[in-house]
Amino acid sequence: MINILLNNDYPLKGNLNYFEAYMFATTERHYNKHYIMKGNIHLFDGTKDEEKIFSMVELDNRKKALKEFNDSNKEDFEDNFSPEHYSVVLIDFEDEDNNYNIDEVDEIYKLILSEYSKFLKENKRKGALVPHFFQHDRIPHLHLIYQKQESNEFVNHLYKVFGVEE
Repeated sequence: MINILLNNDYPLKGNLNYFEAYMFATTERHYNKHYIMKGNIHLFDGTKDEEKIFSMVELDNRKKALKEFNDSNKEDFEDNFSPEHYSVVLIDFEDEDNNYNIDEVDEIYKLILSEYSKFLKENKRKGALVPHFFQHDRIPHLHLIYQKQESNEFVNHLYKVFGVEE
């Protein structure tokens, strides 16, 4: 059975560029930490009810997704690389038996993706979701970054969806 480990917002300091290079795996150093770049990057614009999907297989696609995410946030923030504007969330998938049934991982991934999309649309925010399922010594996990108003908003939303007290 896979457990979803919800973490508080990741505390970023300085500038988002370095974290984004890791999240979107756009540098050789970050790309080499992942032995398979499988899946899709999802960019959401809740203000326009839009979702764009980029395959993670090609480096150019990941760079294009990153540029598009940053460009879309320039519309809202002059200093769009300041971490104070964003929540950065890490969601781990932990299998008690260490089997990591891909169908079960995929089912949970789709549930979180759906909830994230709803959350961003309802709150008129922009965000990105990037799966990191095949990283050498890490369990499968998701990275999410979105425009924030308060800390831990999406994690708190998931607690409500799953019926778990915070």
